[in-house]
Amino acid sequence: MLHIRQGDITDARLPADVVPGHDVIVNFAAETHVDRSISGPGEFVVTNMHGLQRLL
Repeated sequence: MLHIRQGDITDARLPADVVPGHDVIVNFAAETHVDRSISGPGEFVVTNMHGLQRLL
């Protein structure tokens, strides 16, 4: 059964609440636009790097 939960990927509590009992996590939260990474590198790093760290 597919369960979808939305939230802030940098919220440390969200993965702790959602991950137990699941075998797979799909991360669609990445900032992918190059222009946005140049104009706002801080937001890019927070979402892509810190967000992934929270999931791991």
